[in-house]
Amino acid sequence: MVDGVVVLVDASEGPLPQTRYVLQKALAAKLPPVIVLNKIDRADARAKEVLDEIYDLFIDLDATEDQLDFPVVYTNARDGVAHRNIGDDSKDLLPLFETIVKSIPAPPGDPEGVLQIQVMNLDYSDFLGRIAIGRVFNGTIKRGTEVGISKLNGKLDSTRITSSTLFADSSATKPKTFSRATWWPSPASKASRSAKASLI
Repeated sequence: MVDGVVVLVDASEGPLPQTRYVLQKALAAKLPPVIVLNKIDRADARAKEVLDEIYDLFIDLDATEDQLDFPVVYTNARDGVAHRNIGDDSKDLLPLFETIVKSIPAPPGDPEGVLQIQVMNLDYSDFLGRIAIGRVFNGTIKRGTEVGISKLNGKLDSTRITSSTLFADSSATKPKTFSRATWWPSPASKASRSAKASLI
């Protein structure tokens, strides 16, 4: 479902056991990491030492040289500020968004290709019927289009897309068509790179 991972670590607590588990899975999947050291404004923040602990964790998890060359962003999430270097003159979260856009690769796929969606979850609405929630890997979703659903037994069931909803940045829109390229932001955009599609 993802093209990269943002590892959020408290600048005073350091990496927790769950950080190790999730990071291990992300590194095994060869996902590029972005490290975010949060709560740098706290009196007990120890950003340099915590960053050393993160490097040690990456080495313990057999990270590749490319994975060890991760970008680091320092944040005070409560105040909505991100810094590339502690003490720089940043006044918003733009450095974080720019780092994510720069470091995590754009999604592959051809908007003109055959539609391929990986359904991650199913839902049901009394008003709309069966709802498939997933990620578009290739092609473009168009309302009213006949599509095939590949079943586990190899059978292909035909159905029609009657509605589509795009979820991004905690908001939902109902475009008539969209592909992965439609909602991937430009480097200047503050938009989130994570989005999911809901098809009905």
